[in-house]
Amino acid sequence: AQYNKKEEKCSMEVHPAELQRLITKVFQSADEEGKGHLTEEDYKVAVIQLLGYKPSKHEIENVWREVGSEGEGLTLKQFTDLLLPRLLQRDSSEVIRQMFLAFDRFCHGFISLDDCRAAFKKIAPHMSDKRIESFFQEIDTDLDGRVSYRDFELMTKYLIIP
Repeated sequence: AQYNKKEEKCSMEVHPAELQRLITKVFQSADEEGKGHLTEEDYKVAVIQLLGYKPSKHEIENVWREVGSEGEGLTLKQFTDLLLPRLLQRDSSEVIRQMFLAFDRFCHGFISLDDCRAAFKKIAPHMSDKRIESFFQEIDTDLDGRVSYRDFELMTKYLIIP
């Protein structure tokens, strides 16, 4: 994240290599049987994970026609070529939304302390529970034990990085 004093916001810039790893991880997750390709149903699951929406039947038909995926399905390369440009074009609000969804494990629309712990155990496994709890209390502005999307967004957008 880069701090921009003029706007007093952090711009969330994601490196293409990070996106490539994310795309590969989502591809492998959606390809549950390890076939090496995504079926139309697998593709739906992957798009939901990456972009946060369910593609329509029409969109899926267009994708299959565009990449010439007859029979087997989309390879990792085809999937990457299709989605990497879309991910690179996302704005910071979309990145923040995706980050929130990554924390909100059960899609409740809020982040609990347990959600926060689970996320930090994956991204910063050596961070103490005390530090995680302190972070959580800082962003839980109304002290209800839940961090709403609005609180999370404000914390992310207006976080001042020294």
